[in-house]
Amino acid sequence: MAVEDRDMGWGRIKAQLKDFDKLSLTVGIHKGQSKQGALSTAAAANEYGRKDGHIKERPAWRMAFDANGNKYKQMVGDAVGHVERSGAAPRLALMAVGVEVRNDLIKSIVALSEPENKPSTIAKKGSSNPLVDTAATQRAITAKVRKGVKL
Repeated sequence: MAVEDRDMGWGRIKAQLKDFDKLSLTVGIHKGQSKQGALSTAAAANEYGRKDGHIKERPAWRMAFDANGNKYKQMVGDAVGHVERSGAAPRLALMAVGVEVRNDLIKSIVALSEPENKPSTIAKKGSSNPLVDTAATQRAITAKVRKGVKL
């Protein structure tokens, strides 16, 4: 009796899973965006503070990742499983993770309330929320899935 070995889609699935190794997901304020330089500089200054003490450390980005890191790991695992089971495009599966990370970052930026702004800053911008003024930073945060990018 002869045994026939037919590929029922495993070859395609293996190729798609291999594509995950070639993809990178970045979430942040990406180059090429309007006012990217100023926004990313301000975001970094707020995240880590300034050595001169003029801007206090407000680690909204790190807080978002610390609070949700396990969820993101689970989501990436789920994305791999989804590609295995359904044949979905790895890029789209990974982008779903990126959208979730983006949303969590924005929530963290809006929710952060300490350290408070100085009274003079509150008077100038009309708000006591330290990281929210025009919401330009929140609008500038995007998720990108790229092929062949080394981080």
